[in-house]
Amino acid sequence: MTGPHAAARLRLGVLGRLQVWRDGQQASIGSGRQRALLTLLLIRPDRFASAGWLAEALWDGAPPPSAETTLRTHIAGLRRVLEPGRTADAGPRVLVSRGGGYQLVVGADDVDVSRFETLTRRAATAHAAGDPVTAEREWAAALGLWRGDPLPDAAGLAAAQPEVARLSGLRVQAVEGRFVAAVDAGGHVRVLAELQAFVAEHPLREAARAQLMVALYRGGRQAEALALYTQARELLSGEYGLDPGERLRAAHLAILTQSPSLDASPGGAARPVPPPSDALPGRAAELAALAAAVAGARGGAGRGALVVGEAGMGKTTLVTRAAAAAARDGVPVVWARCPAVGQAPPFWVWIQVVRELATVPGAGEAAAAGALPAVRLEVE
Repeated sequence: MTGPHAAARLRLGVLGRLQVWRDGQQASIGSGRQRALLTLLLIRPDRFASAGWLAEALWDGAPPPSAETTLRTHIAGLRRVLEPGRTADAGPRVLVSRGGGYQLVVGADDVDVSRFETLTRRAATAHAAGDPVTAEREWAAALGLWRGDPLPDAAGLAAAQPEVARLSGLRVQAVEGRFVAAVDAGGHVRVLAELQAFVAEHPLREAARAQLMVALYRGGRQAEALALYTQARELLSGEYGLDPGERLRAAHLAILTQSPSLDASPGGAARPVPPPSDALPGRAAELAALAAAVAGARGGAGRGALVVGEAGMGKTTLVTRAAAAAARDGVPVVWARCPAVGQAPPFWVWIQVVRELATVPGAGEAAAAGALPAVRLEVE
């Protein structure tokens, strides 16, 4: 359809101060009450709201006797903004009257919230499919739609609070998703500073903290990476009585064992840090022997196992797999290292063991119950 009454392409945004664009030109909505009214209509799932609900929401539960008349006046004002070329004999096609209320007829792609949710779904799908490069790009595009706090023109209204909270949560998830994808894609250097700030602001976001540990490790800052785990464990234990989740534990163990899975691949492709697998081709007998030693220790009798071999034969990988299996069975696992040359302080290995045990939640109780710790001693 062409001519003065042709439908204009509308773009509406509430991820920041309300914006209305008609065919690329920004329209002005001067009344604060009208801005709040349009925001309330935009956040309804089907863009429909009864006149009664709108009056209650717009006046925050205390509509005046003239609310119905005033509401119709505000609706008429919005219609002039949304369809300025509509003649008096032509019915509205954007903000229509329907079933005792009003419905905003706009496409999903015309509202920034809908586009944001579409992009985040695509990002999550790409990341789950092992494509962190695409995932980071989609999350970045989604976050690029934000211009400020959500729904600021209606943020003071109780009816808008659930949507404000929902959108704020989705924004945090998207920021975390972008960081996780960026590190998986080998972009740890360029997002490190932002990721550090994010973890400081959101200390309970374990996925982001795990990726920050990986980013620091890749930058040669192993001690700082391990300190992040200690901070998380103390926070979770002290404030909530919880232990770190699987993702944090996996990152911690991978850093302790300097797992190759932590290294970014040469092409910058994804190399996420998965929980260690027990399977190790060609080493089933050795894994069984180590598992038997751990089982014997849990039964109350001390056990020892010595793993020897030429450099590069996979000793570290073998012991890492055994330690991961022991840890998942509830046996505290600690690590100690001693240089093969030069001098170490007296009892240096055991000093490390005792220090590590002091930081392992439940290690004392486990030892008292007969679940003795599995200790890895490594000569460097």
